Amino acid sequence: MSEATPIPTIPLIPLIKVVIDGKTIEVPKGTSIIEAADQMGVVIPRFCYHKKLSVAANCRMCLVDVEGSRKPTPACATPATDNMIVYTKSQKTLQYQKEVMEFLLINHPLDCPVCDQGGECELQDVALEYGRDVSDFTLGKRAVPKKDIGPLVDTDLTRCIHCTRCVRFGQEVTGVKELGMLGRGEHSEISSFLDSHIHSEMSGNIIDLCPVGALTSKPFRYQARAWEMVQKPMIAPHDCIGSHLWGHIRRGRLMRVVPRENESLNETWLSDRDRFSYEALNSPARLTHPKLKKDGLWVTVSWTEALEYIVKSFHQIAHTPSRSGVEGMDRVGALASPSSTLEEFYLLQKFMRAIGAPHVDHRLHQHDDRQLHAYGTQPGLDLDLASLQASDVILWIGSDVRTQQPILHHRLRQASLKGAKILMINPEIFERRFEATLDWTVPLDHMQLALAELLKAHADLSLTPLTDKALSLLQSVTPSSQALQIIQLLLSARSPVIIAGEGVVNHPEASHSLALLMRLKERLQAKGGILTPGANTAGAFMAKAVPQKSFSAQQMLTPETQMRGYVLLNTEPDLDSALGLLALTALQQAECVVALTAFDTPRLQNYASVMLPIHSLGETDGSFVNVFGQIQRFQAVCQLPQEARPAWKVLRVLANFFDVQGFDYEHIDQVHREILNQEIRHKSMGLFELPLALPAQHKTSKTYFTPSLYGIDMLTRHAPALQATQEARATQPSLGGQSS
Repeated sequence: MSEATPIPTIPLIPLIKVVIDGKTIEVPKGTSIIEAADQMGVVIPRFCYHKKLSVAANCRMCLVDVEGSRKPTPACATPATDNMIVYTKSQKTLQYQKEVMEFLLINHPLDCPVCDQGGECELQDVALEYGRDVSDFTLGKRAVPKKDIGPLVDTDLTRCIHCTRCVRFGQEVTGVKELGMLGRGEHSEISSFLDSHIHSEMSGNIIDLCPVGALTSKPFRYQARAWEMVQKPMIAPHDCIGSHLWGHIRRGRLMRVVPRENESLNETWLSDRDRFSYEALNSPARLTHPKLKKDGLWVTVSWTEALEYIVKSFHQIAHTPSRSGVEGMDRVGALASPSSTLEEFYLLQKFMRAIGAPHVDHRLHQHDDRQLHAYGTQPGLDLDLASLQASDVILWIGSDVRTQQPILHHRLRQASLKGAKILMINPEIFERRFEATLDWTVPLDHMQLALAELLKAHADLSLTPLTDKALSLLQSVTPSSQALQIIQLLLSARSPVIIAGEGVVNHPEASHSLALLMRLKERLQAKGGILTPGANTAGAFMAKAVPQKSFSAQQMLTPETQMRGYVLLNTEPDLDSALGLLALTALQQAECVVALTAFDTPRLQNYASVMLPIHSLGETDGSFVNVFGQIQRFQAVCQLPQEARPAWKVLRVLANFFDVQGFDYEHIDQVHREILNQEIRHKSMGLFELPLALPAQHKTSKTYFTPSLYGIDMLTRHAPALQATQEARATQPSLGGQSS
């Protein structure tokens, strides 16, 4: 067995004393003056400086007076030294800053009344304190032509003060150099190269970074003023990170979404998907009243009529013999979006099982239903994002991480920039914004063999014996050069991480692939786990919205075991499941399809029997459980449209119409407490059983189901600005998965 790699000691950074405005503070050596001032709560004006970006020192607004220095000193670019004395409010400092402010306003237009940044503009705030009412410059102001950089970000570059935050963001955070400073002197201007659109999946962050009104939200343009809106906390509903958001509300309506700082999750950033999907709330396709299909035509009905129709239809299914001659409600199944709330999952499975219909599933993408118990009640990762970013070797298997998890992709890029070795195993080389140490392209049907090679390579290189079953399974496996290289790097790692994405979890042999992967992770004592789809897969497992001796989502939609009735919770299975055309056929052939949905879509009209209007983003209380096992509760921040209701209330009332006991909840907190009282919270993933044999050869493969960046759920599919992007146009919604 190889010797353990010693953990390197981290040298302590010496502390120095700095005196700012007469107050002393101790800071680590290398801390800049502006960082020291921020720690003390001393305000130094700035425009180009941002704590997440490199120092440009080009606005000069942060000039301060340092004792012993003959010239003004930029606080952002000057490291503090021991016993340095700094004055931020002296007469000399104020004179420096007033003169810089005058220069910045030379060409700035006086259009605050029509600027979307009005009321929350850094330039406005600083000019109020440091600006002059009369300028010495009387020549005409320059003008910069408007540039079209895409459907998400609007430009008015005459207002630009050349802070270059947007340029540095693209170079340092997203890794896409889409914007730059072109020209010289007064002809300098920010521009996309070749006047093209920007295509980063996190491009909307330049709106927040811009300290003036040069870059604003195009969907939000002229919609509201900052002082008209109230800010309320929200949680992102699209992926398993659970980014923190602020929703800006005016008169009960969600007007825009911006990031809520959380260093452990999304830092100060948001993906465009999380930022702009709110537009769907005002979609013309929004369902506002219950609808029932009568004689092939959709008519608006009352809630009572719609619910009575469901009861009648399901009872009719229950008393009509099936093809096998069996009567009962067991030919009714429920399919839920993996982004449903914890409480909705719980009430859905409780209701279905209470009426004798045990088939409930949210795993619309998965093919392999074996060894479901091994997922535990909390599938996900056993490390946090800070630990991931600090890892030195990361093995990433089966994931187009940029598309599926933009914030995770950002963290991987930051780890790469700090020197981490990132090893990728995928069926193709996906587009990403960082360099991988090793790219191993493995055909989908070879994925299980590739993982077997890794396990065998570890046994050979570490001289650690395998169990008898594993030894028998792997005796004929010969590790490839890529497998040996990966294991050598993992063995030499200080903090190895192994993460499997949807390419493994949704693989037809997922349980056997995960069995090999988890044993490798255990032998290496590595951190990691699996990435889960949607915002709340872990919550679905916690709430038992998974098969329990009943049919999986795939079985409910395949011809041999398809249901005669379906309950759909916020999903279009023909787009959201791995079966595509087979799902469409199954739903069209069903006798009754109940769709709890926020949107009235042509696809649902095609196969649904009744549509019940439910909430969408920000319109209900609830909880998500992210991939790290954190339960994140949130409250409704805006009003429901007309007759729409929160899905948990619809399920409660539907259960009452079926005369089911135990659904007398008056508040969602009662549902939440009932879930937590079941003592199912901390059962983490276990080991999967190894296969009896490995595939003898690989065959021609169908690709696993991977949702597109802006087609991942009904909310993104109804957001006009997202659908106008090049990424969405390149992957317009079509039947997901395979036709057979």
